[in-house]
Amino acid sequence: MCLEEKETEIYVMVRALIFDLDGTLADTIYGIQKALNITLLRYSVGEKSYSEVRAAVGGGAKNLLKQFLPDDICDDEKAFSEALLFYNSTYAKTCLDIEEGYDEVAETLSELKRRGYKMAVLSNKPDEYTRGITDKLFGAFSVFDVVLGQRDDVPLKPSPTVPLAIARALGVSADECAFVGDSEVDYMTAKNAGMYSVLCTYGYRDRDALEKLGASLMIDKFGELLSKFRGV
Repeated sequence: MCLEEKETEIYVMVRALIFDLDGTLADTIYGIQKALNITLLRYSVGEKSYSEVRAAVGGGAKNLLKQFLPDDICDDEKAFSEALLFYNSTYAKTCLDIEEGYDEVAETLSELKRRGYKMAVLSNKPDEYTRGITDKLFGAFSVFDVVLGQRDDVPLKPSPTVPLAIARALGVSADECAFVGDSEVDYMTAKNAGMYSVLCTYGYRDRDALEKLGASLMIDKFGELLSKFRGV
């Protein structure tokens, strides 16, 4: 199927859009970087740059810490749990260090809502921080029907468990959903759930890496969604 045919199929079928948060709706790296570096300092590990943190995010806090903490901490369940607890408590103080979403996001979301689309946010960021950031930036519960982050009782993306639960909550089937993200994890989430995949090239992964995945649609600016999703 050629790209034009894929886009036509998406336009006809989609009734709901599920968005990743970090790197898709907003650049949240600075708050993550600040909390991570405070945590690493506690374990005598050098600070990490914006680009290093940018390349490491997407798999949740546990995955992030395991990429940078020493092996002896990561391999010790008690020590790692303490490190994770410290990071999460620190990130609670830095997670809102962000003033706005990416260009065109707020107005595009409002227009998509006006056009009748159901919308949700799903992040591997802890649930309370996902809700807090989304609410601060976009007025979560006036724009989005569902906002969910990482919770202890459910698997992270790319598991299809939560995306499929969101689809049910929105009253649509999986093949009526598009999952919009910026990473390999988001692409696999869409694929595993049987949803259309939309990848944003302005986020935390390079275009070349994303092009190899074979997403249903790729966009260079968030506002391009309006030319693809014209109304339910």
